[in-house]
Amino acid sequence: MLPQGTGVGLYGYKWDKDQKKRVPLGFETKVVERVFTMIAEGVSRFKVAKTLNDQGVPTKSGGKWHPLTIKRMVTNPAYIGLTYFGRNRGSKKTSLQPQPQQEWKLLPDVTPPIISKELFEQVQKVLERSKESRPGRPLHDYLLTGHIICGYCHSPLIGSCLNHRYRYYRCRGAYETASRGPICNARYIRADSLEEIVWNKVREVLEDPKIVLGELHRQAKAEQHKAGEGLSLDKEIARLQRKLRSYDAQQKRLVKLFRHGEVTEDYILDEMNQLKKDREEDEQHLCRLRETKEQLAKLATAEIKLNDFCARVRQNLADCSIEDKRLALDALDIKVVATQDHIEINGAIPIDLTATPTSEGFSSTEQTWA
Repeated sequence: MLPQGTGVGLYGYKWDKDQKKRVPLGFETKVVERVFTMIAEGVSRFKVAKTLNDQGVPTKSGGKWHPLTIKRMVTNPAYIGLTYFGRNRGSKKTSLQPQPQQEWKLLPDVTPPIISKELFEQVQKVLERSKESRPGRPLHDYLLTGHIICGYCHSPLIGSCLNHRYRYYRCRGAYETASRGPICNARYIRADSLEEIVWNKVREVLEDPKIVLGELHRQAKAEQHKAGEGLSLDKEIARLQRKLRSYDAQQKRLVKLFRHGEVTEDYILDEMNQLKKDREEDEQHLCRLRETKEQLAKLATAEIKLNDFCARVRQNLADCSIEDKRLALDALDIKVVATQDHIEINGAIPIDLTATPTSEGFSSTEQTWA
């Protein structure tokens, strides 16, 4: 039997229970050969995945191909007949941890090769050259990465540099992927203008940390008051959970009484309707308490991060490095929603901002394409 963790569902093969080995599948082996050949010829993983999707070729699970799927295929030595056990430990529910190569165990005669060793090595060289040609660190910093989404489709906005000079934010949904076309027509937003507006607003909040911390404490008290004076959230949540679990038993008791003729049909309907109403009210109350608990936890986290920020940043806020600015955005849990003509900022501290563009607007690529 093939040991757990070696992947019996490998694309290009089926598992033969009698022979205890993988058996190549005609059509899938042709796809594997084609993928390796395209990569060896310099075709990008994105282009390979998109080509397969456009031609209606499904993955092993029947889904779409992605560049990461292609990478995993063309770096898997099983396709040249080398099947290893123990490359990873753990599970998908927890996390898979790669193990040192010296701890791998080679399983002979489990996977017949589909690809020649020469083609496999050629592909690895192509992948290595591709990695060397793309530096890991981006050439430009984008302050709002991870804090900003598109106001149209709510996809993340990502940094984009045009002509190696002009920085913009653009909706990720506006880009084509290997498995779908663009889903948003949002235009570019100039990064300099957007970042300046957002940081100036955040800076106004941070000018006096005591006021900020006081606002955090005020919000925490307001949330606690909303939940109930002197109320232990954990105890009340536990009480409501127990109460909700009891409703099914109450309904069963009513049905039992009705079957034995101890109550009338009108009585049972009234009681059932009341139980349903009570259950819905308790479920809503439980939901509010959970939201309050989550909000209190966020406020406590914001206070810790804000104190850390204030301890690190001693100079004028106007001279903050981009790392310090990011720490401030994280401390205040800043979330920005932006389009080319509107900006909204939300966070742990209320920030009043409904920004409108200048006469030139936030979005322009005229000087870029000129």
